[in-house]
Amino acid sequence: MDAQQVNTAFATVRQRYARTPCRSCRSRETDALIAYGEVLVSCSNCGTAANKGSAQDLPASR
Repeated sequence: MDAQQVNTAFATVRQRYARTPCRSCRSRETDALIAYGEVLVSCSNCGTAANKGSAQDLPASR
């Protein structure tokens, strides 16, 4: 992946998963990130993180 593809992948993940309800406390103070090829949603309120699946499962951007 080149730098533009990486930036696009992170932007796609943030747009799709940021501010989704936390599984533990239902807060919407969440942020999405990619770590080791997995999409994670981390909660700023309670500190838990949920795995949303593989970053490779994201649709390719055009």
